[in-house]
Amino acid sequence: MKLKQKIMRNPFSFWHLLLRSLLPSSASLIVSTVITFIVVGLQILLLSLKQGTFMPQLFGDASSNWTDAYSRFIIDPVESFTTNNTVNTVLLGMLWGLVGWALFLIVMSIASTAHDVRENRDSVYVPSPQRIVQHPLQNTLIMRLVWRAGIIVLAVVVTVLFAPVVSDILERIESGSYATSPLTLATNIAVIYFGWMGVMHAYIVLLRLFLFRTRVRGEIVDNHTL
Repeated sequence: MKLKQKIMRNPFSFWHLLLRSLLPSSASLIVSTVITFIVVGLQILLLSLKQGTFMPQLFGDASSNWTDAYSRFIIDPVESFTTNNTVNTVLLGMLWGLVGWALFLIVMSIASTAHDVRENRDSVYVPSPQRIVQHPLQNTLIMRLVWRAGIIVLAVVVTVLFAPVVSDILERIESGSYATSPLTLATNIAVIYFGWMGVMHAYIVLLRLFLFRTRVRGEIVDNHTL
């Protein structure tokens, strides 16, 4: 009760900001929805490349026309694009570029952290031979390192726990291509959409906590508010 009163009394307290970071924002919902559509669309495209079409059973007598049109305007151009050597070379170069960029960010983060630790350790004030005052932000830096290490471990645990959920979502996308009724298809779509939204929201929250923010570009959650 006291904690609840404290949170309500001070909207900038650590606990209030922490609880706020767990809530979805309009930006996160929009981004998650767009990513969900992209992921599902890519899997549907890959499935249709393997199967040659997608859900012709829902079109009744027009299924043959749908199959021909889908193959002509979707399957054939995509297969022509993906089998192009120049395109594959460019995509491979972009992939290695992303890997290099990620490694660069990791190395820069480690180097920056090591520099901050060394700087805080060496920045001492000696008012007298018997007294040494450490840098006032030394404890803050240590707490930040421990916090972020804990978030990384939590992200690994969440990934392991979400593996069966993601596997079930992917299976539902594939089984949806064999749907025999609009109701079955709608049910699969709902489960797939909310499943992906839940998974992505969990990672967005972890990213916010790693960045010490209630939103990716929002208020700062710092240990000074404890």
